Amino acid sequence: MNKRQRISLAIWTFARIAGSEATCKFCGDSPIPTDGLLREKNGLSCRTLFQELTNVQEGTNQCNQIQLAAFHTGCCNDQYVPKNVCSVCPNNSTNYRSSITIPGSTERKALTCGAISSEASFLDFFNTPGDCSDTFLQRSAAWCQCPGYDIKCHLCPKGSVPTDLKKTENVLYGWSCENFQYILSLLTTGECHVASQILEFDAAAFCCNGVEPPNVCDLCPAGQEILNPHKQVSTKYGTVKCGDIEESLRMVPTTESCAYAKKSFHSDMCCGVPGSSATSPTSGLGSGLSLVLLASMYALI
Repeated sequence: MNKRQRISLAIWTFARIAGSEATCKFCGDSPIPTDGLLREKNGLSCRTLFQELTNVQEGTNQCNQIQLAAFHTGCCNDQYVPKNVCSVCPNNSTNYRSSITIPGSTERKALTCGAISSEASFLDFFNTPGDCSDTFLQRSAAWCQCPGYDIKCHLCPKGSVPTDLKKTENVLYGWSCENFQYILSLLTTGECHVASQILEFDAAAFCCNGVEPPNVCDLCPAGQEILNPHKQVSTKYGTVKCGDIEESLRMVPTTESCAYAKKSFHSDMCCGVPGSSATSPTSGLGSGLSLVLLASMYALI
């Protein structure tokens, strides 16, 4: 009997011994792939996680943690999304505003708070691997108005709302001010103080009245003026003007982030011969975020 056959036999044996609907199901109602227990990711072994199921009952916190870990480790089918493992509200309250919209982006339609619990991307961890509390799902508790949860981080000063929520940054992120407003609502008070460093972009300066941009990042060498602000340049998020690129780069808060961002937009695109066309690489600042997962996940929303 080879290794894969032994593992398949172990899965079958466990199911036979457990026998009860109350026993924690490793992949929920989804069958475990033949090679499921051979998989490893981020230092976790599916086989080790599976062995932790002994005497664990369905619906318990321990079961939820194992199922969430199995999902993130890739132990189950690619289409599998664990249900009822994490709730929108950390206190399991169902008294939240399920009709509230989480804004969409250029690549995905908007979702309601009532729909995000069945979206695999919302079970991704926001910052570091952990439990339900650090998933995008439960970080959305305040946005979805769960009882006892208030937004700790606002986009604009004193909790004001941007004049134009639909204003879109089409150079580095492809997000509207409404998108930035949602993302900042996920941050804790401590994280909010360094929001521009987390995003590597000063969203408040871009979206809100009276907020000065960092002005540490210039498109043209030595701070030269661009020759043609209306020159068209292709980016990952569509065609934009050189003036748009200049505005977005002015929102980048550090010289380190600036150097990375400018790799995508060579200065001769906008600072060379006026009137010529140019095409930029398709990468944006999002792929270099301190919170890489934030960008990769929210690109799907």
